[in-house]
Amino acid sequence: HFSLVKNVINPYLERLSPSARVLFLGSGAGGLLRSLPQNVQATAVEIDPVAIELGEKYFALGTTLPNLSMVIDDARHALRQFAQEGKVFDLVVADVFSGAAVPAHMLSAEAFGELSRVLAPEGVVIVNGGVGTSIPLRGDKYVSAVVRSAKTAFPHVHAFWGNEATLSNIIFYLSPSHLPKIALPELQANPDIPPLSDEHNPSEYYSLERNLLVVRELKKVF
Repeated sequence: HFSLVKNVINPYLERLSPSARVLFLGSGAGGLLRSLPQNVQATAVEIDPVAIELGEKYFALGTTLPNLSMVIDDARHALRQFAQEGKVFDLVVADVFSGAAVPAHMLSAEAFGELSRVLAPEGVVIVNGGVGTSIPLRGDKYVSAVVRSAKTAFPHVHAFWGNEATLSNIIFYLSPSHLPKIALPELQANPDIPPLSDEHNPSEYYSLERNLLVVRELKKVF
């Protein structure tokens, strides 16, 4: 997660005002949260209460981030609740995983619509789209489907490769306004791949081969 913070999230954190509102979806034990400036108003959503307990016990999240609000919930359910309450955020980081894959329900057009409803007009959404052992080919079905889905809700959508040596992340940037220049290799989507929906969502099938390669690579280490 260190390189993800350094290369992907920190450039946006540095632009945030002291009163910025940040939302983390899938906070886990809080590895990414520790990169936040102390004065930022942060909300973190995590479905696993044990992960939150570990973060509080070993990473002192409750004391190192006094303005942090933890929510135990499914990410999409929480997004709908935030929208009903009128909450908006300047930066949303989605780092939601089930095993090696991003849950399909987090990548549908409906999910991106819910994200757009809690984002400030100048805000940015950063989605960790998964891990791979090599850069996806031009027109990769998974990358293309997620980009097409995100574009149903955001006018500005770009996909990038984290460019690490062995395992690296596919990163999606979404915004209603604009995106600054990103110093990472950009991934090209195929416009003929249809967007994902809650009713028809083959994202896990599209990414299956990549995820299996990641699991094999991790087994070499662990």
